[in-house]
Amino acid sequence: KPSAAADILVLPAFTGGKSAHASSWFDAEVAHNLSCSPNFKGQAGEVLSFSSPKLSDYRKIVLLGLGDADKQNKASLRKA
Repeated sequence: KPSAAADILVLPAFTGGKSAHASSWFDAEVAHNLSCSPNFKGQAGEVLSFSSPKLSDYRKIVLLGLGDADKQNKASLRKA
């Protein structure tokens, strides 16, 4: 949980369904929204946003596609 409420939580998303978050409610919420958005593949530059659950400290969650997780480096992360 964050120390203060925020409007938006941005989470990295990678191709192949890999993500870099570690919370069960995030997993369930992200999985649900991904199932409703089959065109989102986690490719570099793709963005998927959705409303957070009511009990969340965030108003929106944004998944930022970063491409292949194994090919990430400082330059690719800065470009994202």
